Amino acid sequence: MTRCIQYLLLTVASTLSASAQVEVSLVPLPATSDTLRVAVELGRLSETLPEEVTSFQFVVALDGEGVHFGGLQSEWTLSGNPGWTARANPDNGRTGAFSSSLDAIDSGGVLGILVFQRQPKSEGDCQDVTLMLRELKLNSGSPGHEPHEPSVHLPVCGPKY
Repeated sequence: MTRCIQYLLLTVASTLSASAQVEVSLVPLPATSDTLRVAVELGRLSETLPEEVTSFQFVVALDGEGVHFGGLQSEWTLSGNPGWTARANPDNGRTGAFSSSLDAIDSGGVLGILVFQRQPKSEGDCQDVTLMLRELKLNSGSPGHEPHEPSVHLPVCGPKY
């Protein structure tokens, strides 16, 4: 009977772990005249994650014109913690970070801040640009994340707005 209960508990724990999802959201931060910044949030601040995170990767994709991806700011974020290496390639949008298991992220917070430069066509020109994180993966796919492809709309206007 004891072995049966142990097996049942182990099976339930494995199932919960495998199906646990972490919310990933994009949060626009206050903008300057020519710079937009968007926080990539993992879970909720200080919330314990279903699994530790030792790496992440995604491709920054923009649907619309008037914005150029400038890179990833990791200072004062989870990917800026000691033991983490974070990089972004503004040319192709590939962004990623990794650490050892000793420096794993075990609670929610800001993974990093995406930085964009406004490049409107003309003064007063306003449009919405959709920012998406494509091919998002935490670790090697576990824990999973919701939504599958995080996105947010960014208003982009010329110098007078």
